[in-house]
Amino acid sequence: MPALPYLPFTVEEAASVTCLAHWSNARARVVGRVAAWSPAAAGAELGAQGEGEVAQVWVCLAAVVDGVLPWLEVGALVQVLGELQVHQGRPVLAAHLVRPVRGLDCRAYYRAVCRVQSRLPCNVRL
Repeated sequence: MPALPYLPFTVEEAASVTCLAHWSNARARVVGRVAAWSPAAAGAELGAQGEGEVAQVWVCLAAVVDGVLPWLEVGALVQVLGELQVHQGRPVLAAHLVRPVRGLDCRAYYRAVCRVQSRLPCNVRL
């Protein structure tokens, strides 16, 4: 079986997920600003940037904490590739890869994500 792609989501969309039961692909690519982060908890709160909305989603960094420990800080603009999950009714993005995206025009990125989403295949199993 081929690997599933990371689909582009906004932080607002990722933060709105309540159930993944009928999703065919829960892999997501999200760009946001680190609002808070805890190395001890191996997690960070990722806030929307350039979306015109106030939204945050929790990112589990357990799989990549050693790689991000030297450079991740509050206020950093990052791209997270991971898998969306729902724990206790709250959406969580379990990170597979995290990288800084300094210099990214967040508003232009948001417009590009919105533009491309209508051309993505349906992500819901019937």
